[in-house]
Amino acid sequence: MNKIPEGLKYALCALSFFNSRWHKRHRFKNAKKKYNKNQMVSQRTENVDMCRHYITKARTVGFRGSIREQAKHVFNQEAA
Repeated sequence: MNKIPEGLKYALCALSFFNSRWHKRHRFKNAKKKYNKNQMVSQRTENVDMCRHYITKARTVGFRGSIREQAKHVFNQEAA
């Protein structure tokens, strides 16, 4: 079983944070009033910052190119 390269791991993490940047969560955790229960916020800035962080980590490790192509190459080798 081949190990996933470190740069590809960081790139996949960045992609995951980028895809979830618009997910909504409740603004207040244990709200008592109905008005506060309905308030939703997105964590766009935090997710985009984490995405940028992992992109820089992947580039410092030496990751370049397409995530999709390299993931196909790694996971097809594991299946064979």
